[in-house]
Amino acid sequence: MYTRKSLVTMVVAALCAATASAAMQPLTISSAFNYDAVGTVEEIAYCNTFTGVDHQLTNILGQHSMYSGQTYLGGDGGLPADGIIDGGNFEVGRGLTSRYATAAADAAQSNIIRLRANSRETLSAEVVLPAAEQQRYSAINFAFSGERYKFEASKVTHYTASIEVRYAGDSAWHVLWLSTGDNATLGGSFGTGNGTSGLSSWDKNTDTADWAVVHATEKRCGTAGSSGSRYSNTKAGATYLWKFANDLPLDGSKTLEALRISVSTDGVNRPTGVNLFAASAVPVPEPATAGLLALGAAGLIFRRRR
Repeated sequence: MYTRKSLVTMVVAALCAATASAAMQPLTISSAFNYDAVGTVEEIAYCNTFTGVDHQLTNILGQHSMYSGQTYLGGDGGLPADGIIDGGNFEVGRGLTSRYATAAADAAQSNIIRLRANSRETLSAEVVLPAAEQQRYSAINFAFSGERYKFEASKVTHYTASIEVRYAGDSAWHVLWLSTGDNATLGGSFGTGNGTSGLSSWDKNTDTADWAVVHATEKRCGTAGSSGSRYSNTKAGATYLWKFANDLPLDGSKTLEALRISVSTDGVNRPTGVNLFAASAVPVPEPATAGLLALGAAGLIFRRRR
């Protein structure tokens, strides 16, 4: 027979479990989107009408290219129409009226935040969450890729990459993640290899346990043909993004208001970059929810005592 103490213990455990198992909620970061990283079959078909010239998406419509002429494919087996990836943890293009551009007229569509500091510069992007999403969260994570320049003994380059948050009523920015160092030691753990390889590559190799694989699509947009007449096409093969292996903790007592992503490099033509595709956070249960559970527990205890 359950005792009153054991019932209370069970209810407390249930409350803790409910909090721990809360689902990730996609966040709308489209206010800072500045780069079109998704090509569609319609855009490919349009660009391929320009025969006899180098008519890749990036040359005809601009942007798109993430790595050696490759980009993410929207539709036709690429990124899903609803943008949901990683088992529902992230939503690519959340907040856009047209998630993936489908014609030449939509070439200005931007569906990621791309920051690429190349020559002695610092870049940042600030996202102010919509009012409906400004609430308390216990943790946050991101679907992204990134880069830092390869090691050259004669050209040691220092870099930084960071993610910060701001809470309502607090003007200060609070660092959630910071990777800083040089290309000789690789500093933090932000990518590997040369230029856009590492976290931006099209495989799932990684140099640290800090990252976890996010499967994005089974098709991508690639290039074919010889130099001078190259064109875009679709290619089979799994494509990946990355997330933090462990969610980044937030102050759950405060309302999350904004995010800021920053990158820097002190070299010339020595890039450091972050390509942010999506963000999601774990909401803190509202007091009413906990109150209902507590009332239910009280009722259960009362019935047991009778």
